[in-house]
Amino acid sequence: MREHRIPVDDISKFAKLVNNIREYGYDAGEIMKEFADLDGLRSEIKYSLETVRYWEKENKSLQAQRSVLEAFVNTHNQLLNKYNYLEIMGFGLKELTFLWNTVNEIACENNMPPKEAVTKFLSDVERQYDNKLGFESKIHTLRNEAGCAT
Repeated sequence: MREHRIPVDDISKFAKLVNNIREYGYDAGEIMKEFADLDGLRSEIKYSLETVRYWEKENKSLQAQRSVLEAFVNTHNQLLNKYNYLEIMGFGLKELTFLWNTVNEIACENNMPPKEAVTKFLSDVERQYDNKLGFESKIHTLRNEAGCAT
């Protein structure tokens, strides 16, 4: 009798293997078929793992896109809220367009860039507000004294 040296590190695994072979009645054809099926299953598992990795990457990419789009929507919602607030105050598109055209006309007449004209316009309004307010009050008083109806 010839002795074969097959290392068996885990007796329970070896016993399970022998048990599985016994289930097939020690039929070599059946055992080979089972191992062929195992190779196919290993290939399917490998393919499934690769597919899962692909979809995980795709999911991360979509989540990143979603975050960008949510930030985009939030920014636009803030802008819409500001626009609605301006509209409630009476500064709708028509009024804002009129104001822009007026400031743009001032810029053209004074040979200055439109952005500079906006800054100057707002600065002038701020500096002259108290004077204008007091002046209109005086005009109103003088008209009342003169008996003119406004």
